[in-house]
Amino acid sequence: MSTPLITNPTPKARFMELAVWCQKHRALMQSEDFQRSLDYALLEYQRQLAQTAVTNTLEPTACHFKIVGALEFMQTLRNLAESPMRPEVVRDGNLDHRA
Repeated sequence: MSTPLITNPTPKARFMELAVWCQKHRALMQSEDFQRSLDYALLEYQRQLAQTAVTNTLEPTACHFKIVGALEFMQTLRNLAESPMRPEVVRDGNLDHRA
């Protein structure tokens, strides 16, 4: 008999276990002050990357991927307390083909 596979919960699943954390996180994400700080932090990071001295042809590509990573991080942060909505299943045969 095989033992059942035990999977560890994801960090997001662990975060979402407490409704209070989700409520506080949503309030933080809706805060104008936090959004402004996040936007300006990204702009400052991009400015710093733009000022790096290019010594080889791969550095601009690396800077691009750093910016993409920062944007992905911001998206993950913004959606940390959100669970994906499952699409509503539409039953077959609900269309009126006589029309």
